[in-house]
Amino acid sequence: MQTDSPFWLTEAYSSGNLARGDIGAVVRNLDCQAIVFAVIHALGLRQPSILDFGGGNGLLCRLLRDIGLDAYVQDDFVENTFAKGYEAKDGQHYNLICAFDVVEHFVEPAKSFALLFAKAPDVLLIGTETYKGEGPEWWYLSPEDGQHVFFYSEAAMRYLAKTYRYHYLRYKNIHLLCNFSLGLTGLAVRVLLSRRVRVALRMYLATRNAWRYLGQ
Repeated sequence: MQTDSPFWLTEAYSSGNLARGDIGAVVRNLDCQAIVFAVIHALGLRQPSILDFGGGNGLLCRLLRDIGLDAYVQDDFVENTFAKGYEAKDGQHYNLICAFDVVEHFVEPAKSFALLFAKAPDVLLIGTETYKGEGPEWWYLSPEDGQHVFFYSEAAMRYLAKTYRYHYLRYKNIHLLCNFSLGLTGLAVRVLLSRRVRVALRMYLATRNAWRYLGQ
């Protein structure tokens, strides 16, 4: 589902990439850090190179680097302030590309996804709410902010994966596309990305970082 051609985007982004009422950005990035950590270990990715596509001010990239991951950030519209020196490089291969809260902003999704898949990632990790025929009261429409302009059903995500010959699994608003056989069941993904596991991982990563800094 998509809006009319969004002529209002200049106004929608006039105050920055975050919507005016968005007060959960930091917690969301901590959650995304836990998700990426869980996925790379579950898939057995060894020392992966990671791109946070549409990564805004670089906060997630910084959080990933703080736990020892080789992460970079790319955002054509927002200045990277948290991960200076770790901007994406042309021609670099990334084992995993994550795009959290990004694809619903695509004005021309076919072109944007073509650019993403042209980078040939082994894993594409997408975070976006799944459209299931909701009405105008659906909170994810966020019409007061005007930044969300395209919404994806699970069928659309499966079509996307099939088009680019990727394997697909979903848990709620997390979509996992891999160019190799996942070796994971739907149940495993639900456990892996469940709220309890993510909170536990956030606590574990925070504690590990605290001990690392105390030891310096």
